[in-house]
Amino acid sequence: MQPSPEFQIWFLQNIQKILKEGSFSSTYKLALLHSIADVCVEKGLDDDSLLPITTSELAVKFIDLYWSQSSTFPNGSENDVLFQNNGNQAGIINRIHTLRTIDTRLSVIKSHQRYEALTKEVARVIQVMPLWKLQTVSDMTNNFLYPQVGKGSTITLNEGICYCFRKFYGQITDMLHSAWIRWIQKASKNQSILGQNVNLEAFLFESKRSNLKPYVPILREEQRNHCFYCDKQMKRESEVDHFIPWSRYSVDLGHNFVLAHKSCNGDKSDYLASKQFLSKWEHRNDESGEMLIEYFDSQQLAYDLDTSVSVANWAYKQCSDTNGSVWQGYKQGLVQL
Repeated sequence: MQPSPEFQIWFLQNIQKILKEGSFSSTYKLALLHSIADVCVEKGLDDDSLLPITTSELAVKFIDLYWSQSSTFPNGSENDVLFQNNGNQAGIINRIHTLRTIDTRLSVIKSHQRYEALTKEVARVIQVMPLWKLQTVSDMTNNFLYPQVGKGSTITLNEGICYCFRKFYGQITDMLHSAWIRWIQKASKNQSILGQNVNLEAFLFESKRSNLKPYVPILREEQRNHCFYCDKQMKRESEVDHFIPWSRYSVDLGHNFVLAHKSCNGDKSDYLASKQFLSKWEHRNDESGEMLIEYFDSQQLAYDLDTSVSVANWAYKQCSDTNGSVWQGYKQGLVQL
């Protein structure tokens, strides 16, 4: 069963209320909402069922969000990291920045012995700081997302909440990104760091995109040097394509990648591919999934097949529910899913 239209509107109104009227001494609450939305996409269902989420799961998403934001801001300085707290630098930023001195690639750090310790530290911060304060606005607590028990390392999203996060994921993350950018711009300690010609949105939310070149050899081998979409031999320049577009869900995971002609990739753009390509992608992961995993592990590249499949199911369900269009192939146009 799905929540009513009235419930869905009520949900969005309450999210807006948190963003407009809530107290934000740091960006942690924004990261928390974003992380909850991400977990809903990856673990949730399209009904009004409850969804338990642990601080450990949220910590992984926090690290994903803050990883690139903990790098030096590109203003010509070698030391400036954007402040994410009104006082001293946010503790999570400091912890991540320290690990970035070992390796700037998060996929490598995730297999490092210190990553587990980092997730535990971040989970503790989440539990103490934003988790039990997120729903308090103007000294009034609204338990619309999850019961505000005030302690513990697990929350359980109320009926219908996971569904709404999944349905309105694009709108919610757009609102969060806008609020995040405004917070960064207004923070007094960032005034001397921010320049005039830097795309702040790209730095905060797009620079976390991985270098995809390491994925090319295994994709070229698996596809026998043929374009995933047109199936013609790739004699010209090829590109790694996010099968589920980055614009739909911004995560780099190996099983989501295919190799394509630059022309095919450009023509597909931010659209989902048609059912025939979805079936081909599913078959590829069934038949060659283990081979891909072996390569990803050897190169310390990020992957999670279950998550990639869950995100694909969510994306196509969203497209279907809105009578959206899908890409049929190079210069073949679009068709309703």
